[in-house]
Amino acid sequence: MSKAQRSRKSSARVWFVTLVTGALIYGVWYELENSRLQAHVFTEATKDVGFRLEHGESDRIVFPKDGPYDARLGYTKIPKVVQTLEAQGFEVTHQARVTPKFQKLTDKGVFPLFEEKDSAGLKVLDRNRHELYRSEYPGHSWKSFDEIPPLVVDIVKYVENRALLDGERPSQNPALEWKRMAAALADLGATKLGATGRPAGGSTLATQLEKFRHSPEGRTRDVESKLQQMMSASLRAYMHGEDTIEWQKRVVLAYVNTVPLAAIEGYGEVHGIPDGLSIWFGEDVERTSELLRWGSVEESADPALLMEQAKSLRQVVSLVLAHRRPSELLKSHQERLREQTDSYLRLMMNDGVVPARLAQAALMSTVDIKTSANPEDYDYVSRKLASSLRGHALSKTDVETLYELDRYDATIETTVDLDVQHAVEEMLRSLSDSRVIEELGVERFGAGSAQDVIYSFTLYEKSGSKNVLRVQADTLEQPLNINEHIKIDLGSTAKLRTLATYLHAVNSIFTRHQNHTPEELSEVKVDSSDALSRWTLAYMSKKPEATKEDVLKAAMNRRFSANPNETFFTGGGLHTFSNFSRRDNHTHPTVLEAFERSVNLPFVRIMREVVRYYMYNAPGSSPTILDDAEAPERRIYLERFADMEGSAFLRRFEATYRGLDQGAAMRKLYRSRTWTPRQFLAAYRAVYPEADVYTGNAVMKEVLGRELPFGTVRAVFDDVDPEKWTWNDRAYLAKSHPLELWLLRRKGPFGQESMEDLLAASTDLRQHAYEWLFKPHQVRAQNIRIRMVLEHDAFEEVHKHWASLGYPFDKLVPSFATALGTSADRPDAIAELVGIILNDGVSYSRTKIKAVHLAQDTPYETRLQHTGGAGDRKMASEVAETLRSALLSVVEEGTAKRIQAIKTRPWQIGGKTGTGDHKLVSVDKNGKRTEEIPISRSATFAFFLEERFHGTMTAFVKGDTAGDYTFTSALPVTIVGNMLPLLDPLVEQPMDIPDPDTQPTLAGLRALDSVQNLPDDDATRLRAAP
Repeated sequence: MSKAQRSRKSSARVWFVTLVTGALIYGVWYELENSRLQAHVFTEATKDVGFRLEHGESDRIVFPKDGPYDARLGYTKIPKVVQTLEAQGFEVTHQARVTPKFQKLTDKGVFPLFEEKDSAGLKVLDRNRHELYRSEYPGHSWKSFDEIPPLVVDIVKYVENRALLDGERPSQNPALEWKRMAAALADLGATKLGATGRPAGGSTLATQLEKFRHSPEGRTRDVESKLQQMMSASLRAYMHGEDTIEWQKRVVLAYVNTVPLAAIEGYGEVHGIPDGLSIWFGEDVERTSELLRWGSVEESADPALLMEQAKSLRQVVSLVLAHRRPSELLKSHQERLREQTDSYLRLMMNDGVVPARLAQAALMSTVDIKTSANPEDYDYVSRKLASSLRGHALSKTDVETLYELDRYDATIETTVDLDVQHAVEEMLRSLSDSRVIEELGVERFGAGSAQDVIYSFTLYEKSGSKNVLRVQADTLEQPLNINEHIKIDLGSTAKLRTLATYLHAVNSIFTRHQNHTPEELSEVKVDSSDALSRWTLAYMSKKPEATKEDVLKAAMNRRFSANPNETFFTGGGLHTFSNFSRRDNHTHPTVLEAFERSVNLPFVRIMREVVRYYMYNAPGSSPTILDDAEAPERRIYLERFADMEGSAFLRRFEATYRGLDQGAAMRKLYRSRTWTPRQFLAAYRAVYPEADVYTGNAVMKEVLGRELPFGTVRAVFDDVDPEKWTWNDRAYLAKSHPLELWLLRRKGPFGQESMEDLLAASTDLRQHAYEWLFKPHQVRAQNIRIRMVLEHDAFEEVHKHWASLGYPFDKLVPSFATALGTSADRPDAIAELVGIILNDGVSYSRTKIKAVHLAQDTPYETRLQHTGGAGDRKMASEVAETLRSALLSVVEEGTAKRIQAIKTRPWQIGGKTGTGDHKLVSVDKNGKRTEEIPISRSATFAFFLEERFHGTMTAFVKGDTAGDYTFTSALPVTIVGNMLPLLDPLVEQPMDIPDPDTQPTLAGLRALDSVQNLPDDDATRLRAAP
């Protein structure tokens, strides 16, 4: 080959390499500028990525594990919420199923691909799917790209992502901005080499969205997590095809609406520029949007309007910059934010992004950043139901706070009827007008103001195998819910619980002995004090053919004296009781008549029989030791008494001195009684054993106001030396209780030690304080205390039965007065008992929630429905029928009879009335009343309507003004009677409304306008939502 040929060949090779290299460089440049190859690859990669909603639990579903957005909307907690709900009678009826391609991508670390929501929150619906409550977070947002003021878009692009929305590059990958990334990499390299300063960020808006939504804590931990964000953003950008312009608009919209902007007191986390304007600056978002729209900015000649526009501009720029370190810039370093805002305003003015006149005005303006959100006006009455239902949902879902629940992407369908609810609320509100009370025909109300009476109403309906809440309302202007949260003396409604326990005991006796012959029954040993067992067995012996219904009916026809002159030993002391009407004092009504007319003394005596029945029949009870002074078990009962009463005294003393240091507590002790010098010094030395006689004498002179010869003081001081005496002796010398002196000796501040620690430390002393009681000659005193312990144990058995019927508190007052309401109750709890009676003795689940819909229109979507259950039998059906008949009699012949004249349709109504008059009574040493301080007054009607409905109506007033009222249960009975027409829609509507959508909801790529990403055979199966 000649030299010329070699030269030509070499030249051709150079030209070829140059052309290929040029082509490659051009291709790379073209790809970097237009992303055409990426567009094709990523579009193909997102085909077949979708999901759909189908019946039943999903066998192909994925849930995010972390990420602030996923946690805030509740997506990460869905598996736990579902598990919690399933344990409470709910079942999954529908759940999303993702495509295999979707699952494959998420398995490889790609964030789930679907069009995400910019705003979401809890929705609460009534039974007819009317909106009852909605919380939307962020609270303010621009609904579409076109709603965003163009100036705001330009500012965001200038600060964060200048390559966005380039119409000449429609296939551009919005997840990558090469110039920005190169600058960021250069800064990072310089930092690694020791340069100071914060490296520039290389993230585009699309990548930032992925980061603060889905990365743990919203942060980029390492290169791998950055690649995860970029890959997810790239795939998401091409879900709609190769043209990404519309998606870029969607990215801008999502960014301005959801960028994190720290948390503020009184509101919580703030997200998005619109919410930031409202919460951090207290601005009207619509007004700010109007001010920043083009057209009015440069043309405005009004200086005031220009300054208003400039202020809005500064606020927006500040928020766009603050997102980088929001807690620092919006809270602790606001001056730094001001400086950065000024710097960017100058840059944007110089680069023509912001008109010069507006930018200059913004540089001169100042803005105030709030430290707490503006308080929201709150109408407790109208929003009480929503709060109650949210609280109920909180307990059902095991979510920790209402703040957290309100931000969940969830819809809760409740069982409440909102139209009837509103009608009832309006009626209850009207009762604050005394003229309305007069129009109702209430005969006794009293001199108190009608405005101070609180009313509450609750109504449940039997629906299949569950009881569902239809109405719950009260007029208390506080967050507390009267129906469920307050302990109230509901008066004679306690007679219903007492009657239920009485009949339960009769039924138990009958069941145990129903197969015995009269001869066998006569041989059953029954203590003479167990009158209830003796009567039941005697009746069964007399009428061996009697059925359970016969015995229960006979038990209702037993007669009890209404004489109030008997003194009852109960609750640790002697007590007398009175009837509401003196006309009953000399009567002997049957149990049914006493229940109808709510006569007190028969029910005190019924409770006595019930208590004594349990004293002699409860497991482990040993009442026979009362007749055997040598029985070794007596000491066990006496030790229990010492522990019980000593604990009660210690709690009382701890409450007396709670919050005081030792000095203040002692001054309170000094003022509490009249002292002799000997008593005073004995108490003083018991508490201050290390004190000297001079200090003790000085304190005594100050407290008693007199001076004794010092020699006398010294002699007494030495005589009461605590080293010589036990705690009992010290207390005897000081005429005080040993536990009080012991507590004061512990120095305080009192209330810092837990009651459990105090009880543990005083265990031995509580026993020693009652040493006198253990002496053999104290038989009578011992029997009194043993009987008190036996009565206490019997009331624990009564409490077990009451608790099984819905009684809400941990213990009863161990006194016969519990039959009259002393142990208090709650309206909702007494309604539960009426529901059990109405349901033939079976307790069905009570629910306020019909269905829960989580993460609608997402690949996590889950629907659950409450299914009820088989129910739990709480009383024999014969007992329930007897009680139901008694409740009907109260309305037909008794204290609720007046409702018969009011009702407008032939309702079958049963119920029990109760009036609670709670007073603090002081008595002298002879038991004579010296003072009565009103605490509260209540009147309640617990009722059922037909076979479907049951509930309660309560009127309640608290405080010293309670003594100004004389209303009785006739008030709630009258209110219910007048309320019945408002409840007609409930009767006319079917019990259950079918779900609106029993077919699977087809879902896929929610942002698509077509099914172009899906193969033909899947086009109808995974159709995009509109």
